[in-house]
Amino acid sequence: MVDFVLAMILIGATFLAPAQISWYDPALGGINCDHDCGVVGATTRFHESMYGNVLACPIEFPRGTKFTITSSRGGLANGTWTCLDGGGSAVLTDTAIRLDLMSDHPIWAETVMVRVEFPRWIVRESKFGLAEACVKDKC
Repeated sequence: MVDFVLAMILIGATFLAPAQISWYDPALGGINCDHDCGVVGATTRFHESMYGNVLACPIEFPRGTKFTITSSRGGLANGTWTCLDGGGSAVLTDTAIRLDLMSDHPIWAETVMVRVEFPRWIVRESKFGLAEACVKDKC
């Protein structure tokens, strides 16, 4: 699965994959965050508007990758989630992508199919002769 995901990142593909989902709430503290529960990922300040929109994904996925879920139990996890965070349980296994969804209410732990959409990455040569990555034509 890891080699497949890395190949998909390089071509900017969208694909379906099995995902094991769980949930976390930074406002609860404890195991829901590292040392600073006010920060999501490395730099983004936590805000309640992130509930139902943001998830933690494995390090193999670029931040900004979107995961769409349409078949969760009771529809509790349905929607499009953007990866802005990483975490201990968000890993890529041989059989599935493990995702932690940011939610202010419990979501069933289950395996669902997700549509994965990578951000559009453009690599160009910078004025210093180095390659730089840009997202949606903005560097």
